Amino acid sequence: MKSKHLIPSFLLFLATFPLSAGTLSNGALSLTVRDDNGAIDAIVFNGVDYFNPGTPVSDFGLQLGTDTSTFRCNTTGGSEQIPVSTTTAAGSILAAGTYNVGTAVTFERSYSLVAGQNAILITTTFTNADTNTAALRYFETFDPDHNPDYSTFNDVYSLGAQSVARATNGAGATFILGSTSSVTLAAGGPFMINSGNILNSFFSSPVDGNGANADSGVHSGYDFSLLPGQTRTLTTILAFGSTQAAAESAFNLAGNRPPVVTLNGANPITLECYVDFYTEYGATAVDPEDGPLTLAPIAGTVDRTHVGTYTR
Repeated sequence: MKSKHLIPSFLLFLATFPLSAGTLSNGALSLTVRDDNGAIDAIVFNGVDYFNPGTPVSDFGLQLGTDTSTFRCNTTGGSEQIPVSTTTAAGSILAAGTYNVGTAVTFERSYSLVAGQNAILITTTFTNADTNTAALRYFETFDPDHNPDYSTFNDVYSLGAQSVARATNGAGATFILGSTSSVTLAAGGPFMINSGNILNSFFSSPVDGNGANADSGVHSGYDFSLLPGQTRTLTTILAFGSTQAAAESAFNLAGNRPPVVTLNGANPITLECYVDFYTEYGATAVDPEDGPLTLAPIAGTVDRTHVGTYTR
């Protein structure tokens, strides 16, 4: 009689989950960015996920002018049409890559929370590494779903000197999208920007929902050109509030922060009278929204024959 060997069988389930490059949080507001493509994975405000319920949409992309064949988009769902690498730094998450469809434009996309505010800055610096001028269309596309039925009241309007797009749920919780740069905005349509034709339509006829209720998208776009070697920094602001007024306040404060000025060289400097000479190394300034600034030369002189304190 032959012996029988029973071989156990089992099922192996494999699942894929988005890898997180990191999470930033101030307690009320948290942001998670995907490690694989640099897109937003989730934004949670007051315990509510704003963009993942329903069809997750919190994407970004690029296109050369109106050429739909060059449309590329990295999505919260995991699509990576523009290869990026992600890293974390103190208080920020960075996604760097090269858009090389008919051109060679490098970019670094930095996510950060605004201190003391329920707001997120997405600061992107582009550099044209090509020998030809690059005409670019850069966009952010969102579908706010922080209402139980996914619908929101959508509007594009002026908030002080800036135009903004907003989506407000039935309880008043509000998401505001805008920029300190020249930007095209839409709220209430289309649902999402996922093709070159939709992107071109967005730029030519941006939708203003005028407060109407709909399950639709909120979008921002920048239409600009870069000469060979030229660099440009653009900042998108995402603000949140339990009321529209609270979100507006967060947006205004996020978009009006003073530049950070850093003196070059040692500070303070000690010189010996009649022996040492003073050399002025200048200073650098970076605006939180607009990037590096050009400073006027530092005025004043140091009299090396007189003891004293000199202030730069």
